[in-house]
Amino acid sequence: MMKKKIINFCLILAILFAIVMPISVAKGRDGQNFGIITVNGKEMYKSKYGEVYPIIIFNGEKCIKWHGFEIIPVEDVINCETGKSNIMLKNFLNDYQKKYNENYKPDIHINWYSPGDKDGYSQGYYVWANERVGNSSDPNDTIGKVSCLLTSTVAQLKRYGLRYTDNGHNDISDPVNINKWFIDHHSFDSNAYLYYDKIKDFPGIFYVINGFDDFSLAQTILYRSPPNAPIECFRSQFPVAYYNGKPIWGFHFCLYVDGDGKNLYKKENGVWKLDFEEGKNHLVIDPGFNPSTQREGTVRTLNEVYSEKSQSNPYVRPDSGIFKVAYRNY
Repeated sequence: MMKKKIINFCLILAILFAIVMPISVAKGRDGQNFGIITVNGKEMYKSKYGEVYPIIIFNGEKCIKWHGFEIIPVEDVINCETGKSNIMLKNFLNDYQKKYNENYKPDIHINWYSPGDKDGYSQGYYVWANERVGNSSDPNDTIGKVSCLLTSTVAQLKRYGLRYTDNGHNDISDPVNINKWFIDHHSFDSNAYLYYDKIKDFPGIFYVINGFDDFSLAQTILYRSPPNAPIECFRSQFPVAYYNGKPIWGFHFCLYVDGDGKNLYKKENGVWKLDFEEGKNHLVIDPGFNPSTQREGTVRTLNEVYSEKSQSNPYVRPDSGIFKVAYRNY
């Protein structure tokens, strides 16, 4: 009788394990586990590449500081790393196109870009380069030094013609105004880490996917999403230093504005590196590496962005979440 009870108890545990575990730990594309784990009694997030991040609570959500100066909900990271965000975005896009065709508003205008155009903003422009980002007290946390994500987000809003409207203001969106909007909407931690998801509360924005990796889907979004292309961030990765022979990664965000739908990375010795034959077919508005007198960002190919770093610090494929996208309301 006792043996039977033990067997039944073990069966119940096995069933519970099968039900509960997939919620917190999923299988990566190469078979490895990733998701929420416990280390020394503390919840951590293990990426599909084996990196471990402390989990923090921000705006009532479990989040991690995933990439340079970015706070992202764990749920968004899991959606990205499992490929679920690609499926969600495809389903949304089909519905969005259908509804747009039914409710077309010809007064909505989105700016087209072509090679050589300069738009968006340069984070190093002297007027705002020394402006402190978020709630940080660190004098080095300025728009000029650490705000490529913030500045690319502003370029997104500018591309949609959306304005900074808050507390009686109705000003053109620029890095100073949007920095203030994010501060007022509790989108920074005590430093300069930005909670990008908050952009969905910006007037005129109604849907955000905070990380996906599908280049073909990115092209579809750019060319088949009425009214004209919606807004995307492109994130690249480069080693800023080495410790015990291993790279310490830095990240650079740009606004992605053109591409041919093909993956622009190839694997060399187990590391994803830029394919120069393909990199010339992808364009971004780059907020960095511009003269301090230049207010606008610069449209560059990914090859040109690569050349902005020395050969010892090349841009490579980030671990995950290459793209972000936010949609303007109809």
